[in-house]
Amino acid sequence: MRFIHHLEPVLGMSFVYKGMLPNQLNHLQLFKNHFRFTLEGWTWEIQVKQFLEWGYQVVTYDNRGCGKSSCPWQRYTTREMAIDMLCLLEDVLKWRVEQTHIVTMSLGGMIGLQALHLLSQRTAPQPRRFLSASLMVTQTSGWRTLVTFSQLIDIFYLFVTARTPRQRGIAVLQSCFSPEWLDRPSTVIHPKTNKTLTNRDVLLQQATKQYFQKQKDNFPGEPTLVGMGAQLSAVATHRITNQQLDDIIKAGTPILVVGAQLDRLVSYKHQAYLAEHIAPFEFLDVPKGSHGVKDENATEVHSAIRRLFQYAERTREFVTSKL
Repeated sequence: MRFIHHLEPVLGMSFVYKGMLPNQLNHLQLFKNHFRFTLEGWTWEIQVKQFLEWGYQVVTYDNRGCGKSSCPWQRYTTREMAIDMLCLLEDVLKWRVEQTHIVTMSLGGMIGLQALHLLSQRTAPQPRRFLSASLMVTQTSGWRTLVTFSQLIDIFYLFVTARTPRQRGIAVLQSCFSPEWLDRPSTVIHPKTNKTLTNRDVLLQQATKQYFQKQKDNFPGEPTLVGMGAQLSAVATHRITNQQLDDIIKAGTPILVVGAQLDRLVSYKHQAYLAEHIAPFEFLDVPKGSHGVKDENATEVHSAIRRLFQYAERTREFVTSKL
């Protein structure tokens, strides 16, 4: 497998992305990071490993306002961020959208929805669809359809009171994962005590290690206040109408929607609304899933994505291209 890092200009801004090639090339995938997270983090680590084993070429990238990508001083929208994604995919990577699976979650899913609609508005002979789209724990509307106000206050308090890298890691974990899964034993053994570490222990170790490595490398892993505020603005103003959902359906991209009933960040009611109105190939509804459902329920999620990929590849011709 080869890892390729690039910093490329797109629409007057610079975007950093990382490409990963399997031993044998199959199809193409683009992972869309969600709010605050960067490609240097552990956000897609489990999925990247799995999909490389399946033979897929994978690219992840940092949104505008995050990581090493540009942070313009302006209001962001999910539609503009979808344009960023399509320009990176088509103009920089030189991929054909109809050959590309996109896998997204949270804010990334909102951007994915906007990209799906942008494609649906193209006219022939331009491609009007992705090979497939996975939309996890996301929604059609913005801030008012997230979780309750009291839950937002609790989450905000966690981040405001976090001072050390470990405390910030704890705040992220408590927001994204269920306590039951965090306390569950992992497959990792502590090298000194020989005790089995919990999922919480493993993720905190990874987050702390990555934080200090970023400091050593002078890597701006955390988004700036400008970047964070602009991304929050994009979430708050996000909207996909029912007519736009109809346009997406007519364009024909096979879609997987993953919903998590215990999500603390995106209201499950609106995840289910998306599944009801976008006519997905499959709605994977996880009763005990949280915002980190792709990791907590990795086996179920990976199986559903695999079914989607196989269906999409059986029903559409494609030509592989190189990174």
